[in-house]
Amino acid sequence: MDRYKLKVIKHEDKSEGVYLNSKLIGQVMRFEDGYYSFMNLDGYQGSWSSYDLRVIADLLDDLNKPWDNQVKEYFGNLPPEEDEWEGVPF
Repeated sequence: MDRYKLKVIKHEDKSEGVYLNSKLIGQVMRFEDGYYSFMNLDGYQGSWSSYDLRVIADLLDDLNKPWDNQVKEYFGNLPPEEDEWEGVPF
């Protein structure tokens, strides 16, 4: 049973709020590496269970999947690197 309805809503100021059962709990932000991370609200009072964190992790995995696929495709198409240390005895 899915006891949470977690969704991301873009706000007018371009921030992306994370809502849990219609209550704002934090934001997702895309950082320099291209991946989204979750940031909880500064004034949030409470604790997170392992289930809560898995739900948030699943949301981030879904948001990051397209970018992750691009990164894997890019690095998968690079020519193999030569090992400059091959044959050097240590």
